Amino acid sequence: MAKATPLERRARRTGRGSLRGRLVLADDWDSNEVNEDIARDFGSTS
Repeated sequence: MAKATPLERRARRTGRGSLRGRLVLADDWDSNEVNEDIARDFGSTS
């Protein structure tokens, strides 16, 4: 059995770059070390 419910509205975005200046990333956000840590957190070994 399933229950049909209305979808919630999505967040309104003004377009690409709408979060520019609101999101702060560390300088090493895409380093190999960070990527390996994330992969390890999700159980990936490669």
